[in-house]
Amino acid sequence: MYPQLIYGVADQKLNFLGYLVIDSTIDGKSSGGIRMSAEVTLDEIAALAKNMTLKCGFLGIPRGGAKAGIRVNGLLSKVERRSVFAGFGKCIGRFIKCGYYFPGTDMGTTNEDVDLLLNAALGEMKHRKHASTHVYTSWTMLVSTKVALSILGLDLEESTVAVEGFGKVGSSAAHFFSKNGARIVGISTVQGAIYNSKGLDAEKLLKMRREFGDDLVKFYKGAKKITTNELKKMPVDVLLPCAGSWTINSTNAYEVRSKIVCPGANIPITNKAEEILFKRNIIVIPDFVSNSGGILGAFIGSMLSERRKWEIIEREFGRRVSEIIRCSKERNVSPRKVAARMAMTRFNRIKASSEERNLKKQVLEVIRHIVPKAHREVIARLIAPRTFVKMLREMELLTT
Repeated sequence: MYPQLIYGVADQKLNFLGYLVIDSTIDGKSSGGIRMSAEVTLDEIAALAKNMTLKCGFLGIPRGGAKAGIRVNGLLSKVERRSVFAGFGKCIGRFIKCGYYFPGTDMGTTNEDVDLLLNAALGEMKHRKHASTHVYTSWTMLVSTKVALSILGLDLEESTVAVEGFGKVGSSAAHFFSKNGARIVGISTVQGAIYNSKGLDAEKLLKMRREFGDDLVKFYKGAKKITTNELKKMPVDVLLPCAGSWTINSTNAYEVRSKIVCPGANIPITNKAEEILFKRNIIVIPDFVSNSGGILGAFIGSMLSERRKWEIIEREFGRRVSEIIRCSKERNVSPRKVAARMAMTRFNRIKASSEERNLKKQVLEVIRHIVPKAHREVIARLIAPRTFVKMLREMELLTT
């Protein structure tokens, strides 16, 4: 199935290439983060946009999937960076103004970058409130891993974990996994990797990341220096790929020695590699499932307390992950195939339903116009817990 839109920008003055891919829409709307690096390709952005469709479908969020990418040459100064995001924002402004595409952060971009792009696209100066999506991403990674470990008869407190890519998501995951008893034994950045089978000090790593950035692997004491590729070969219980695209592929999938692979990054594993890992009896949680907490947390927003969000994710999301792994074993197909079928079935149902102008929609439209915003927020907070529990429980019907 082809994307709905592929749009490219080549700016010779600012020296960047920009891509926007709208894979799908619901009610004419889509969303997805902006990725920036020196290696971004159109194929990568298209795959990421498709992944967003699966993510929204899996969670039951009424949005289509999209992705944007900016390819730059090397490091940019602060002024150059601002110019690139403002320039790209103006180029894709027509799609943002009509609600066709709504951007977020992704690898290589920050909330400030997104604000710059949106302000340029919409012709305004505004500072927006952004959710800490990497925290919620870590939550669904943690819950997914705990479910997979329990199926193998293992406990998180007795498990070893390696983190590929100690960036926003990877460092956040290391924090939460360590806090819940896991032993972080290896991490990597673009500057290399470190490993110690007895464990690394996760909190010390977080402090060093703030001080040294990716160079922290050069200064951390008490660990063996290894290559980023060697990290994947280490005998750990859990591998968390949180780096770039397709870092696990058919050339190194046979060398992975973990029992579970739980991605924090988007599309870190090729489809062929995922099948190889499945045949080797390694549990691979599909990336659009394991890291879906980011978009889920942003969608829920401030309607629920942090504690309530965690309770719903731990209980309801955990049950869905368990269903995926159960169906995978029963049908002898990879978890990705089970989850993708579930996601697309649900996505198509939501899209079909959104195209029907039913009484419920008309009532909601009336409420939106006559009820003050403050009152609408009170109503939303009251019905939010039930809504999100129902949203996650509906997944069970699609796996039975």
